[in-house]
Amino acid sequence: MISQTSESRLYLDNLNQELIAKWNKIQIPPEYSLVIVEVIEEEFLNELCEFYDFLNNNTTIENNNEIPTNYLPENRRFDENLYKQLGSTWLTLVLKNNNNRIIGLTEMIFDPKEPHRIRQNLTGIDPKYRGNGYGRLIKVKLIGLVKEKYADLKYIYTGNNITNQSILNINNKLGYKTENIVYNYIIDL
Repeated sequence: MISQTSESRLYLDNLNQELIAKWNKIQIPPEYSLVIVEVIEEEFLNELCEFYDFLNNNTTIENNNEIPTNYLPENRRFDENLYKQLGSTWLTLVLKNNNNRIIGLTEMIFDPKEPHRIRQNLTGIDPKYRGNGYGRLIKVKLIGLVKEKYADLKYIYTGNNITNQSILNINNKLGYKTENIVYNYIIDL
């Protein structure tokens, strides 16, 4: 077995509004910026792909069986075009530091054929910037945005490596409930 992931749901009717309000007050330095994008600007495309790889390749994977990723700009453009052709919207909330470098992101994909739900994709903060609440902040900012943007939305669903305690703690506090566990294997044929 390579890893175990949990599939979880956050029902918006069950959001802890007090916690959301508290996390929304987390401050970022004034020279930092939060940017929401549907298509990554060309000038940040390489950096975003490198950041994806950095986050994915530094996630703890059970039994130390690491499968390195290599997310290339052409992969991102292919994915963006695919979602666009399907009528889906891919929202990425990017946190940039005072040097205009990506230090965190969170993203969701909305499929208009399933207006009652939205998929939470990658969320991650550069380890040098962890411990400041930025992961919590960007998650609740994007939740607020999608609640406003998609009136019929009932829940957010996501999958997480069960050894990624940081994101599991955030998700548990937000109210995500585990629906099932997925076991991932690589089989030589």
